[in-house]
Amino acid sequence: MNAEAVVAYIQRTINMGLGAAFIWDPVESIEATGEYEVTFTCRYAAPVDLIASAGYAAYIMSPNVIDKDTEWFNEGNDGGSGPYMISKASGDTVILAAYEDYRGGWTEDQFPNVIVKEVAESSSRRQLLETGEAQLSSEFSSTDLNALKEETDKVYAYQVSTFNNVMIFLNSESAPCNNADFRRAMQYAFPFEETVNGVLEGNAKQSVGLVPEGLWSHDDSILQYHCDLDKAQEYLDKSGVDVNGLTLSVTYMNGYDEYASFLQLYQSNLKKLGINLELRSMEWDEQWAEAQSPNADERQDMTVMIWWPDYASPLSWFDTLIRSEDTIVYNLAYIKDAELDAMMEEAATLTVTDRDQAIEIYRQVQQKLAEEAYIINMYDQTRTYIISNEITGVDENPAYSTAVQYYNVTRKN
Repeated sequence: MNAEAVVAYIQRTINMGLGAAFIWDPVESIEATGEYEVTFTCRYAAPVDLIASAGYAAYIMSPNVIDKDTEWFNEGNDGGSGPYMISKASGDTVILAAYEDYRGGWTEDQFPNVIVKEVAESSSRRQLLETGEAQLSSEFSSTDLNALKEETDKVYAYQVSTFNNVMIFLNSESAPCNNADFRRAMQYAFPFEETVNGVLEGNAKQSVGLVPEGLWSHDDSILQYHCDLDKAQEYLDKSGVDVNGLTLSVTYMNGYDEYASFLQLYQSNLKKLGINLELRSMEWDEQWAEAQSPNADERQDMTVMIWWPDYASPLSWFDTLIRSEDTIVYNLAYIKDAELDAMMEEAATLTVTDRDQAIEIYRQVQQKLAEEAYIINMYDQTRTYIISNEITGVDENPAYSTAVQYYNVTRKN
């Protein structure tokens, strides 16, 4: 890989304009100014180092495959410069084979082949680890995870933080969630502690603010709500909303059992306040279409969504979830606040030239969002891997969620 390859592939991504190509919007031109040097000229100050590290739209491949289309890649072909090549890709299995001439070299304790297999059932994956047929997996049910944690003679657990957080967006354009005190009541009614410690059994952390822990501009001083039904009733009374016969709707994506579980707890809490909560499980496209309805009264009252960044910057949350939108995309709390927009624009500009000041502005934005209670910031996800005692070196960078660097995984001596 050299500078020409970098320029060719990033320019290809920009020209295609598909997927997350928008991350390169600040770039006016790219030039190879040395064999291993690339110069970016930007329209405005932008964190090119972070953009270039993105998990999307920043892949660098061989110029020999620059003209290949999606179908060619989907057939299992590759054109990268990493330690492994795709040996086989079919059905539920991908087999990776070591590239012998990889620049980092190889040692005897590394793995020349890696088999990645999709096994949907948690219990089946647990069995594969118990029998030694598999050495690594994650995303277990609570029952299987707790059982595996006890089998210390065979496996060990490795828990990592992620940049993924799960939120409930309140419809601030339609009654009753257009009432700030009513939204505050909804915050205090949510079962944060039961969700983290009960439903998720500690495999998450209650969120503080909009930005997950571990990413710059996260701030533990931001207002954090806790479940307190007395306070919820206090704000409900203050709101003046008549709850007699009131039913709220909450939409969430199919297939997430944990969402259904914490929403049932929320439903129970709201019932104590005289409010009915209708739980509506949907396919994502259907959920998103309803949330994007141009008629605010045809939208849900609340919707559950998970978010993670395009690259390791808080800009993804602020610019995508909070900035005012004329046509709704992801601002699903329907926030329209010119002052917040101006603050976020200033912070984005300062990200490169004065990051400390950008962090302070983002703190102020998060504090106002919390005070206005637009979004129930429920929890930051953690991920627990179960790993065979026979291997070591498994690590996860939260900027590349679920990506295991198999080159660093070795046999234990």
